Amino acid sequence: MLRRKFKRIKNLSNYVEQKKVHINLTVQSLFPCLSNFPVFGCLAYQMYVLETLPFIIWRICDFFHYLQYSISIFITLMFIKEIKKLFFTKINIFSKNNSNTS
Repeated sequence: MLRRKFKRIKNLSNYVEQKKVHINLTVQSLFPCLSNFPVFGCLAYQMYVLETLPFIIWRICDFFHYLQYSISIFITLMFIKEIKKLFFTKINIFSKNNSNTS
């Protein structure tokens, strides 16, 4: 009877871990697609209208494109529980040190 309970607990912990990995991979997959949408939208619009878009529009699209690289890494780190705890404890340590020196 204890063996069955242990197997259930083990399977449940595996399920929870796999669910976290699935959510993390989903975020990592969808976020780049959403951030590349402005580039593809502008390109499709430019091909449809047959006129070039202003330079500033392309720079805004580039901004979103390159911003997704840093944001996706940050989001991935936020989904990892251990790293999240470490990150926030380090911020608290730094904020306490700064308040003591002032």
